[in-house]
Amino acid sequence: MITNFNDKLGKCTKSHVSKNRTSNGTSVQCSYTVDFTGCTINELLDWGLSNRVIAGQRPWEKLSPAEMMDMVDKGTFHAKTIGQKVVSNEEKMRVAQEFINSLDPEIATQMLKDVIATKDESEKDQ
Repeated sequence: MITNFNDKLGKCTKSHVSKNRTSNGTSVQCSYTVDFTGCTINELLDWGLSNRVIAGQRPWEKLSPAEMMDMVDKGTFHAKTIGQKVVSNEEKMRVAQEFINSLDPEIATQMLKDVIATKDESEKDQ
């Protein structure tokens, strides 16, 4: 268990392969090693946090200001899952409406009746 985030790492390297774009737009695949020797745990966490914040910002850009405050502000996100697609209420409604519109009217009517009946039953149980 880590007890001091200012402790420095011993010999620690990580190899990586990535595609990089050159100044003329050409894509070049490079393999290289990053040497973390002598870095502190705090430094690693800061670099990891920066990466995770960027990952989170991509799906959050699709949220309205109100949704952002409700879903993101003061939230806690696990590093492994932050950045997964966030579906706004408007998007959920749009997808549901598209699905309902694609149904035969009789099936859609029955489905909505079933949803309402299920909701009424769950409210009675409370």
